[in-house]
Amino acid sequence: MCIRDSINGRAVVEGAREIAEQLRELAADRLEAASADIVLADGVAHVAGSPDRSVAITELAAIAAEGEMLLGKGSGTPPDYPSVKATCVGDQGVAGWAGPQFSCHAARVRLDRDTGVARVLDVCTAHDSGTIINPMGAHGQVEGGVLMGIGQALTEVTHYGDDATQRNPALLDYKLQPAADAPTIRTDFIEVADPDAGPRGAKGLAEAPNVATAAAISNAIAELVGRPVRRLPMTAERVWEAMAADPDAYPDAHTEGEHGQ
Repeated sequence: MCIRDSINGRAVVEGAREIAEQLRELAADRLEAASADIVLADGVAHVAGSPDRSVAITELAAIAAEGEMLLGKGSGTPPDYPSVKATCVGDQGVAGWAGPQFSCHAARVRLDRDTGVARVLDVCTAHDSGTIINPMGAHGQVEGGVLMGIGQALTEVTHYGDDATQRNPALLDYKLQPAADAPTIRTDFIEVADPDAGPRGAKGLAEAPNVATAAAISNAIAELVGRPVRRLPMTAERVWEAMAADPDAYPDAHTEGEHGQ
C-alpha cells in the first residue's frame, strides 16, 4: 500500500469542503439567507428548515466565478512517522506503516509437462483494504490486477536489440492475457478498521492484486516442477528447462498445483 492513497483522500475531502463553502455563499445570495443556514443535499441548496426555498447546485455552478469552474484545493497530512529509523527518505515516504493493507492470493495452475505450458485455472483472493466505498470498482480493481499478475508471471516481457530499441513493441509479440485465458476469480474483502486509514476508513488497493498473484502462480509452478523458476515471466521454455534440468525432481502424478501468497 502506498501512503498516497490515504493522503489523496484527505486532500480531496478538504478541497470538497472549499467547494461546498463557495456553493453556500452563492446560494445565500440567491435565497437571501445566511450562508451558515444553507444545506447542500440531493443536488440542491436550500435554507435549513425550509426545503421549498432552494436552488439547484448546477445552477449555482453555472454562475460561479462568472461561469468558470468552481475550484477548491486541499492537502493531506500523513500521520507522524514511526519511531523506528528508516533506511532512506523513500522508506518514510511510501512504506506501509500508514494504514497498511494486507492481501492473500491462492492460485490453481495446470501444467503441460510435455511442453512446459502453464495455465491458471482459479484465483482466490482476500484483501484488507479498509472500508470498501465502491464495491464494484474494488472488485474490478482486483480482477484487473489478477490478470496483470498472470501476465507478469507467464507471458509479458520486453526484448531489446543491441541498439536499445524494443523488438516486440506490438501486441502480436508482447503477450497480454486475452479474455479467453481469464481464470475464475473469487474475491473477499476483510474490512478492518485502522486509525490511520483515509476518509471513511478506506485504505489502498492499487497494485496489491498483481503482486500476490504472480507470487502465488510461481509457488504453484514450483510445487509441480520440484524447483522454482527464478525468472519472470515463467514462459513455457523456462518451465520446460527447469523440468529438463532434473526430470526426477517433480511428481509425475501431478499436473495441477495449488499455492498461495
